[in-house]
Amino acid sequence: MINMMMPPIPTDLPVTLQTLQGLVSLLADPAATGQRLAEMQTATAALQQAVDEQKTQLAAFAVAEADHRRSIDEATAEAADKISANQAAFDAECARRKADLDNREAQLTQLQASVSACADAAAADRADLEHRLALIKSATE
Repeated sequence: MINMMMPPIPTDLPVTLQTLQGLVSLLADPAATGQRLAEMQTATAALQQAVDEQKTQLAAFAVAEADHRRSIDEATAEAADKISANQAAFDAECARRKADLDNREAQLTQLQASVSACADAAAADRADLEHRLALIKSATE
């Protein structure tokens, strides 16, 4: 059985027909064809030059980016080294001060023991002197 219905018309038919008409008119006029080819070659050369310039700029950008990353990495390493050195100096100073405080604490404990011993001796001497005074008073009465 034969399909009597026509196939649907493509939606881009006007554009296709216009392109076909342009090609036929170019083939009919060799001078216009040569001029059009020259224009297309000029446009192609300009586009290729733009692509080459873009590639050059991208390469320069990649170099600049690598330099920037390297300088950032160097600055980060320097900052880390400086922080590490400062932390080590701080830790050493803290340890020195703690040792100094520990020494002072030991000296204070020793002085407190000495003062306590002296106070006990003074109390014993006072008790002895008061006892002697009481004996002297009782003997003179």
